[in-house]
Order: sequence, then structure tokens, then C-alpha cells
Amino acid sequence: PDDGKITLIWQEIDDPDIAGYVVYRSTTEGGGYTRIAEALTESVYIDEDGLNMDRRYYYRVRSENSAGHLSNFSDEVSAIPQFSPATPRGIGAAGGDGVVQLVWEPNTQPDFSHYTLYRSRRADTDFLPIAEGLTGCDYLDESVENGKTYYYTLTATNEEGTESVFCEPVAVIPSVSAVFPVNVALHKPTTASSYYADAAPAYAVDGQVLDYPYIWHSARFDTDLQPWIQIDLEAAFLVERVLIYNRAHPGTYSRNRDFDLDILDEQGALVWSNYDETTGRGELINQGNWMNSPAMIDYIVPYNASGRYIVLTKRSNLTGDAATANISEIEVFQRLSVAPVTGLAVQAGAKSVQLQWDSHPDPAADFRIYRRSETDSEYLLLAHSGGLNTFTDDTAMWGELYYYMITAVDGGGNESGYSEEQPAVWVLAADLNDDGKVDMEDFAVFSRQWLTEGSMIPSADIASEDGDGVVDMNDLIILIEQWLMINFMERTGS
Repeated sequence: PDDGKITLIWQEIDDPDIAGYVVYRSTTEGGGYTRIAEALTESVYIDEDGLNMDRRYYYRVRSENSAGHLSNFSDEVSAIPQFSPATPRGIGAAGGDGVVQLVWEPNTQPDFSHYTLYRSRRADTDFLPIAEGLTGCDYLDESVENGKTYYYTLTATNEEGTESVFCEPVAVIPSVSAVFPVNVALHKPTTASSYYADAAPAYAVDGQVLDYPYIWHSARFDTDLQPWIQIDLEAAFLVERVLIYNRAHPGTYSRNRDFDLDILDEQGALVWSNYDETTGRGELINQGNWMNSPAMIDYIVPYNASGRYIVLTKRSNLTGDAATANISEIEVFQRLSVAPVTGLAVQAGAKSVQLQWDSHPDPAADFRIYRRSETDSEYLLLAHSGGLNTFTDDTAMWGELYYYMITAVDGGGNESGYSEEQPAVWVLAADLNDDGKVDMEDFAVFSRQWLTEGSMIPSADIASEDGDGVVDMNDLIILIEQWLMINFMERTGS
């Protein structure tokens, strides 16, 4: 069974008189069969007509000869159709001090079992599971380093153990400098509102709610009117999180059951659910603290939600004074991101490795060079490029295979994810003419230096890294070994 289908396969009968096969199906073991397919010329059949999940179906097959005579029934087999889990949706991530908070939309399939969360330092590969068997819709990752870009993706698994494909990865940078680096709605006035919603400019002082001013007040409304307010931003931002504060005044409260929060720029949308539910980091906003103290909703925004203005719409089944709402502040935080390095090219020489990559969108970015050898299990920081998009690794050892990746670092010390890994490069001691390869031209250089009695030319003195002062058979062996290896790698694509 696969994706609601059941596939039947049987052994083909080697008889020229066989005209085809007939398939029968039943929902009762041992009887009640109905013919569902006939005149089949292949020994396979896919049943996808009107099957129900969690119901067992029974099958038998008969062969039919050219005269229309049917054979005895085959043995009975059965199966339950299964549906692949839906790809998780709405994954969002927000970075804090040494932590990343993740949320996603729930899977509502009846045979859903659990989620598996994956993490990588690269945008499209090397994802490893960091949390398995998750049944909720949020996770706090406390095993991250501040300032580094991490990529997260998620899968769902059903009761049969079938795992979905990865959802679209989301990137996030945990930061020690500030949990909420930039409030892009700070002191932004509400630019529009409906007739039934009073609105005043938005205010925030170091993230604290002021006592009296509010940006939302709706004292009474009919449920069909759905009052709303709008806050314009300077540009379309990729939004990481939204904070909503109720009015910090003991005599006022916000009691309506639902707000809808949209981030709009002709694309992207999100919804803040009612205060009785767990939202954001898992805070439970209940009626008591919503009414009697400054409460805060921390909404982590799904991946790729971007917009130029924020619209807060109040929806409720309540009317009159019971539907009163006072919201004193909406804070909107732009997703912090550092573009990864692209276009990395690596070339090995006789005593060094040359690296070059594309110019970065941030002209002030610095770059970190990471390297690992065949014996290293992980990449180690080798050097900084000082803002240049080229680097020469002159610490590479002869005869070693090396892999390189680059990251970009912005002015705040935030680091991008890794660039694409380049194929291994081998430091070519036998590249005697320094053209990045070992070929017949290098043998010619070697021959000239060998035939020069007492030659002390270092380019062909390659048997040991520091040289032994002469060009001899030991150097020739190294030249032949590297020439053979390079030719083998080129022919096999390794």
C-alpha cells in the first residue's frame, strides 16, 4: 500500500494460451468477492478506486485462457491502504540568547505519529536529526551558538513508519546582543482603521508597554463588522516574530476570543490564535492575566512571511462590553540574515591551495575559511580573509586531500551558513611548472633538472617537504605517483 493505493503483483504464467488475468476484491475475509479488473495482460495491478484508510481489503486473482475459461482462485492476500504523511507546513524559527524557538502547523491526518526535526549549517544538505518522536508543534533548541546561521527542516511520520519529505528549510541566527534586535514598527503610526476601531500611534519604550496610550481600542461592535487597524512599515521585511501587548492598565482588559494578524505585501499571511491557546514560545495566555496585567503574545512567524504593513483584525462571538479590547503595542521584528557565500572555486598548487569566491551582497562582510582533511570529522576554522574574496592556504601539507567551505560575517559578527562544499583538492608537489596540474610538461621539467648535474633547483626536489638538496629517483617516484593519481581522478570523476 502507498498513498492510498494497493499494488498487487503475482507470478506470470508461462502459457501461450493465457489471454489475461482477472482481479477480485472483498472487504470480508474468505468471501464476498467482486470482480474489479479483467483482461489484464501484465502480472501487476494497482487498486486505487474508492479505497478507505484503515480498512483492510482482500484480493484473489484468476487467469483466463483464450476460450474464456477461468482458473481456480489464487491464494487470498490482504492489505490496508496507507497515505504518505503530508509535508509539514508553517515552520517558523526565532533566535534568542543561545536558543532557537521553533513552531509549526499541526498535522491533522488520522494516522499521524510524530515529527522529526533536522538541523544543518548549510541551506540544502547535511541535515541531521536533533529531535525525534515529537508530537507537539514547538521545540526549543538549546544546542546552538550565538551569531551562527542555522537551517531547520521538519518531517512527519505516520503510524506505519513512513516519513514525509522535508519541508522548506527556515534559517535563523541566535543572538546574544539582543533577543529582539530591531523593532521595525517602533513609533510607526496606525495608518488606517475601520470605523468601529479607535486607533492611535504605536508606542514602545525599550519593549515596555506604556500605561495609557493604545493603538487598538474597540468598545463595542457587531460580529460581522470585524474592526481592524493597519500599521505601515518602511519596506517589505522578512518578519521573524511579532509581539502584541495588552494595555497596561488595571481597569481595562482585552476579552475577545480571537485576533487575526496579517503581514501583507501581496503575499504571506499569518494568524494569531485566541488567547486560550498556547502560542509562540508555549506561553498560555489565559483570561486572568489578559485582563489584570500587561500580557504579551510572542508570535513566531512562519517561513517566508514578508510584508510591508501589519493588519490586526478583531473577530469574536462576543458583543457589547464583553468584546472590549485594548492593545497598547505591536512590535514587529525583522528576520536577521546573512547571505551565504557563492561561487567558491578551489585550485591546488605545488605548495598551496588557492580559493576564490563571488563578491558578497554586503560590501563590509568579512569571510571565514573552514577546512577539513580526509582524517578530520568536521570542519575547523582556518583563517579570516580580511574582507577579500580570495585566500591562499599555504599551510596545506603535501599528499593530503582537503575540503573547504566559506562563511560570510556581517558587521555585527553574525555568520552565514556554509557555502557549498567543494570537491577534495590534493596539494600537488609534482606540479613543477605551477599550472595546477601534473602532466608531461612536469616530466619535462623534471628531466631537465635531473640531467643538470648537481642541480639544486627546488621545484623538482619534492621527495620530502623541505627537500633533500638533490633531484633523484626519490623525486621521480613522487612525480609518477601524483601523475597516476591525477589521471585516475580525472577519468573516474572522483
